[in-house]
Amino acid sequence: MPQSLKKAKTSGVLNPNIASLIELQTLPGVGPALSQRIVEARSERPFSNLDDLDRVKGIGPAKLEKLRSHLIF
Repeated sequence: MPQSLKKAKTSGVLNPNIASLIELQTLPGVGPALSQRIVEARSERPFSNLDDLDRVKGIGPAKLEKLRSHLIF
């Protein structure tokens, strides 16, 4: 993995319904596998709010709190 991607942190906010796999990986605690599951889940049914991300395997209450300030819908 390129060092620039490894160290990248999101400075703004992302919409998980349109963010790329790479953009999703800039979120705290989101790696390649979880970003792929987010993309797969949104293709089945878009997310309308933060709580909708709970249906993605690997995202629970603690991770939702970490992501709260980084996501918009």
